Amino acid sequence: MKRNNPSPRRQMPVSLQRQQGVAAVWMALMLIPIMGFSFWAIEGTRYVQAHSRLQDATEAAALAVTMADDEDHAKALAEDYVRAYVRDIDGISVQVKRKYEEGNVHQNIDEYIQYTVDATTRHRSWFSSTFIPSFAEKQSIAGESVAKKYPEYLGDRDIDIVFVSDFSGSMNNRWQGHSQLYWLKRAINQITDKILVKDETDNFIKNRVAFVPYNLRVQDKINGSLICNSQLRYNTHNSGYWDPPYEDVDWTLWAQESSNSVYYCYQDSRYCPGRNRDEREYYQKQSRQVYNVINSNRNWHLLDIPNYIDYRKSVSDLFTNKIYTEHFHYNSDYNRLYSSASMCSTGRDAFWTIGLTSRKSDLHAIDRMDATGGTGAYQGILRGAQVMEAGRPHTRDKTVMDEYNERLKMILILSDGQESPYSSILPNLVNQGMCDRIRAQFSDSEMPLYIGVVGINFRASGQSGFKQCVLNPKEDIIDVKNVNDLIDKIEELIKKGSRSSGVPKLYG
Repeated sequence: MKRNNPSPRRQMPVSLQRQQGVAAVWMALMLIPIMGFSFWAIEGTRYVQAHSRLQDATEAAALAVTMADDEDHAKALAEDYVRAYVRDIDGISVQVKRKYEEGNVHQNIDEYIQYTVDATTRHRSWFSSTFIPSFAEKQSIAGESVAKKYPEYLGDRDIDIVFVSDFSGSMNNRWQGHSQLYWLKRAINQITDKILVKDETDNFIKNRVAFVPYNLRVQDKINGSLICNSQLRYNTHNSGYWDPPYEDVDWTLWAQESSNSVYYCYQDSRYCPGRNRDEREYYQKQSRQVYNVINSNRNWHLLDIPNYIDYRKSVSDLFTNKIYTEHFHYNSDYNRLYSSASMCSTGRDAFWTIGLTSRKSDLHAIDRMDATGGTGAYQGILRGAQVMEAGRPHTRDKTVMDEYNERLKMILILSDGQESPYSSILPNLVNQGMCDRIRAQFSDSEMPLYIGVVGINFRASGQSGFKQCVLNPKEDIIDVKNVNDLIDKIEELIKKGSRSSGVPKLYG
């Protein structure tokens, strides 16, 4: 049988093979721009959207930080807004700048507060290649927004002002022809005359002013007697196992004793006060604590020593007037033991707290008060907060409470020098939240309570305790170097305290 030979495989023409090879090369080359365009389209759309969201974030953040006007926390607040608006962030950088422009009527310049939020976010690209055209492996996107607010002043509001005033011995220093105390009294008198005026019906005065002088302690006049009191709370610190806690010592009793009497009692119970042996031994234990405290500084006989202070308890209990609840006060007229302690005053040097009043005559006593002793602004601030709280009506009458909550409330601290001899007490109290707690106590008011500081011939703006106590150190602390500016600067703080938050607006 004849077998047919299989047909030979057809060979592709050489020219066609070459064309297919070229086509493959061209296809590969064409894929590069096609993929590049795809990368750019997908990734570009993503970054356009990210930029749009970032711009929205900076606008919202600028409005928020301007409304809050809290420079210390502005950056954190702005970052929160950016993270909430923009997704897939690999890194973030936010800068917040605050600018305050003081108004000038003569130059037609409006007062304003401005915040600029500048944010940059970094993103990891989905498609990144050194061969195919694409975005960099990491891409940065930037956005910036500016917001301003023009404060409004509530000049028609009734006001409660507590002047917490330095009455330490340094206030007797000369300042441009008179003592610093002279200029302070003059300023208080003139400002009070402007505040305590009758309303538009010419019937009665609604505004109120209080005056809280301080040195190392504050002083109250009760039934004609001057009581030197501390508004701190004290811990159980002692230097001996048998010593009673500070607050268990009858400091009122020991005030009438001499240093020698304390020492003799400390050495031998027979020299202690008491009607029998048990009482004398009881007072001997107290005498050891008294001796240790007053001899911690032999030149001063100080009582409010940092180691003995319970800062947390002092803040939590700050609205309780300790003069009625504790035993570490004494009658200034019968003080013998602490006479060199630079605390309070008596006789012609006396000063005392004057509560909120609308009667100018109640404040005339300021002219008779003299300054002496060390400096403890913390005592004045604590007592000032209590005086402010004492002005709150105790009623359920909604009309009365609404009127009270509409009042502007301010505590203005006037100081001529740093805390002496202990500079740590005020910052420690502030760090425990003293000033924040004071503001929170009046959070039910329509306007937050305002705390401001005036340095009388003194750089109060450099004191950490004051800087941390106020909300805006650059605006709420004013250093006065010239007596001619003292009244104007105090009034400037009062004006700032009556400033509403205003309405923030975007500017670019």
